[in-house]
Amino acid sequence: MEPPLIDPLNAALRALRDIQCPAHIQPNENGTAYRVTSGAFIPGTDGSVSIDLEESLLRANLEMTSRYGHLPKTVALVSHTVASYKAQDYKVIHTPIPGNDHHGSATTARKNNALRRAARAMAEQVNYVVPIDPDLAVALGAPPLKHAPKIGSGS
Repeated sequence: MEPPLIDPLNAALRALRDIQCPAHIQPNENGTAYRVTSGAFIPGTDGSVSIDLEESLLRANLEMTSRYGHLPKTVALVSHTVASYKAQDYKVIHTPIPGNDHHGSATTARKNNALRRAARAMAEQVNYVVPIDPDLAVALGAPPLKHAPKIGSGS
């Protein structure tokens, strides 16, 4: 039996995105931490950004992290409200798939520079549910980070 579709979605609740390594992360400007790249919010070959919906997880009495790590190479879990996606002209819908009743899709008609700007804005506004694990990121092929200078060391 298929789950009932949630429509409309509560715009105040979150859409969750698994962050894959190395495709969705890179070192920050000074190389001391990883950051999520805009590539995490560029639609894939099917025209959508794959997400999980907090609203569906809540209805099933599941934790927000219950689906975390189900994809190989996952190094973090980030969220935005559905309203945040809509503010960047993404349409967010509930699209259950086999094995994941909580799956959603974010699509946009934006192209080229407008799409890159929207994706960059999403990357800059991520809220970490599970922060990037730097050791796992390196193990999965991310470039190693520089060591952060110690505070008060004079270096």
